[in-house]
Amino acid sequence: MAAAKKIGYAEALQRYDAAGLSDYRLKTAFDILTVHGHDIAQLKGYKDLTAEQRDLFNAFIVNYYNGVGMRIRCGFVPKSVHYVEMITYCVSRPADEWHEQPYKETVAVFFNILLPDGKKKKFKEHIIYPEIPPEYWLEHAKEEFLRYDFNDGKRMDWFHVIEPGRWY
Repeated sequence: MAAAKKIGYAEALQRYDAAGLSDYRLKTAFDILTVHGHDIAQLKGYKDLTAEQRDLFNAFIVNYYNGVGMRIRCGFVPKSVHYVEMITYCVSRPADEWHEQPYKETVAVFFNILLPDGKKKKFKEHIIYPEIPPEYWLEHAKEEFLRYDFNDGKRMDWFHVIEPGRWY
């Protein structure tokens, strides 16, 4: 996607009015393009989504924009969307002064992009304890979901999208 540009608050209000959205509520992903200049279909990874995943993302993104204030919308820059597999690795820890029972502690999290043809691509990794060698890691959990990466005007962040109206 070409670099999305931020727009000012006053300009955003004018664009909403010009698009016939006087209640300042977006109705479709096309409204996001018209008002904010963010072409959701050109996001990195969008073309790799299935039709069902695209529908979920389009409904989610409209809900998200409508759920935040105008100033956040104006500073918001979408980056990518992928259907991913998240694999969490843990190590076993013995009971200690803070834990009465032995417990598991997360040491690494890996994300793979799941493509419609069944192939996987490495995406991101987060190794929390690099001093613990991988031969001690135990696969703890594996989960698949829609991952949406964005810049909120201050920092890069991402959402785990569950349903059009549910994400974290």
